[in-house]
Amino acid sequence: MPRNYNQRQQRNVEHLEAIAAGQEQRTVLEDTREIYISKCRVMTRILNELEGVDSEGNNVRALALELDEDGNAVEYIGAARGVYRLNLPIRPDTARRLFAAISVDTTLPKKRRRVNAVERMEEEREDYDEVHNQEQVVVVLDNAGTVDNNDPARNLQTVCAQTYQNYKSALKWWHMHHDPINKGKIGCDWPTSVDDQINQQIKAYKRDVGMKKRRGVMRQKEGKSAFNLTGYIALCDYFNRMRPVGHQFGWMEGVFAQLFIKLSVNTIGRSDNIDDLLMGNLDEDSDSITILFGNTKADIEGESTSDKKRLFSNHFQPKICVMLGLAIYTWCKIDASCVSDSRQYTYRRSPTSDTQ
Repeated sequence: MPRNYNQRQQRNVEHLEAIAAGQEQRTVLEDTREIYISKCRVMTRILNELEGVDSEGNNVRALALELDEDGNAVEYIGAARGVYRLNLPIRPDTARRLFAAISVDTTLPKKRRRVNAVERMEEEREDYDEVHNQEQVVVVLDNAGTVDNNDPARNLQTVCAQTYQNYKSALKWWHMHHDPINKGKIGCDWPTSVDDQINQQIKAYKRDVGMKKRRGVMRQKEGKSAFNLTGYIALCDYFNRMRPVGHQFGWMEGVFAQLFIKLSVNTIGRSDNIDDLLMGNLDEDSDSITILFGNTKADIEGESTSDKKRLFSNHFQPKICVMLGLAIYTWCKIDASCVSDSRQYTYRRSPTSDTQ
């Protein structure tokens, strides 16, 4: 039977260009995009502070960044404010100097509180303004008080190995990022020579960090701590015992929290994956409940999420049993409109109710 082409939706070229532009913006998650832009602010600031000339007599700062008539670095616009315009494609020697500077910069390791994407962007802008309002000079010395040109930061705390590699991911994404309307950014292919150069420096830096940890210069632990079983049991027990406190908290507070923590631990899933779970994600297989995520942070395209998470019941400790927690939540969960109606009915009192 021939297709009915008359029912196919007609689209013009401008519509298709807008769709393609939106697809280009969604190459990374929104929160990750903000983190990458903040790292690009740091990297372009470092390039703007370069001084001297190369072996051919060229100004290294002019080779790395676009400069105006007065010799000042030009910034991008919009959400990329504070990021200086790079001369793309980036030169291997520029990338080499950039990551050499990152490896010895003692001002980059910072302890930040956990904030959302909006607060993080505001903090990064405040940091950017602060950096441009004062001149910072980083002097790296060894124990003897003299500069070690081979490894000047051997006895100083610098960024961890994972953060060092994240700078490469941010630079590569920004190098290829194309958004001329909102940021004034024209994308460019990532050079293979630059990738090889940075990978070589990352390997060397990881060895340096390992030696620093061995000498006690840097902390052994990186990232988040492993989940503690005793703490998990205590959390489940606390949420199971939660009761309403006046009119501030309801019964569903603890019912929701106990299931959320159980699903997070048993699926080893991030909070955003647990928050987006639907009944369509659940299924049963023999004596287990299976959960299938659409995508994860490590697999944004959803290419390797076909592995099912299997949940089993715990007959010995019901307080941490995920099946029991799911059953309690399913039977206690009611529609929001029903909740509002029930509250109105509960708290509605007749004028003569106190006297009867």
